[in-house]
Amino acid sequence: MITLAQRIEALRTERGLSRPALSQALGFPKNAAEKFETGRQTPTREQQEKMAAFFGVSLFYLRGESNDRTRQETWMDGGFQDEEEPAPPPRRAARPVPQSGPAGQDQGTVFDAFLHSKAFQDMIRAAVQEALRSPEGQDILTQAVRKELARQRRLVLIPVTGQALEDLLGAYPLYQPVTIPVGTYPNQTQACSSVAVQCLLVTRPRLSKEALAGILQRFWAHWPELQGKYPYLSREAKKTFFQAPLLPLAPGAEQFRDRVQVGS
Repeated sequence: MITLAQRIEALRTERGLSRPALSQALGFPKNAAEKFETGRQTPTREQQEKMAAFFGVSLFYLRGESNDRTRQETWMDGGFQDEEEPAPPPRRAARPVPQSGPAGQDQGTVFDAFLHSKAFQDMIRAAVQEALRSPEGQDILTQAVRKELARQRRLVLIPVTGQALEDLLGAYPLYQPVTIPVGTYPNQTQACSSVAVQCLLVTRPRLSKEALAGILQRFWAHWPELQGKYPYLSREAKKTFFQAPLLPLAPGAEQFRDRVQVGS
């Protein structure tokens, strides 16, 4: 496999340019071409793109990953195809100039291609999305959004009151009026009237009454802690538990409601 350094030297030789002349034509430091061709320095992706455009070749040809000067797909794409594509017809390439670069030059070029391949980037993107769906990922997103809102310092909450509030409640029966407390959002100095939907806990029929009652008891006992972390929750649990249930209550929930006398 021809290396990136060898390809740069071959293309420069075809143009009849000296190393300093190539560096000057590309707007690089005077000794940049020499360092690239001797392997003392690997050009950045931006520099590679600039050289590829200057010589009129693809990035993959410049890196020595393809002998086709115009082919744009990476060497990784073929490894993810179900059927093998026919090889392109051979083309006469410039004769590489023997080069004694440092050990690992070939491996570095191939690894760089792997990192920038579409297949690898799709895999990383899927892994990140999966991580962000987790509770920890959601917490990271929440903190990031709040920091960005605080940085912008232009957040304005628009209150929903009067006829607009009545129209929303009439059009969407599941909405209920709420007041967003001061400090819920960065730089929020006043309470704001708005609408919200209920948080609905759903269980499967096979869950025992005892287990369900135990879950509700944990919410009930630790409600002050939850309200401290989420200030938009009601300070009084009795005003929020079993409020206008949308579905029939499970037997264990009915027992818990009667025991703690919610709504009384």
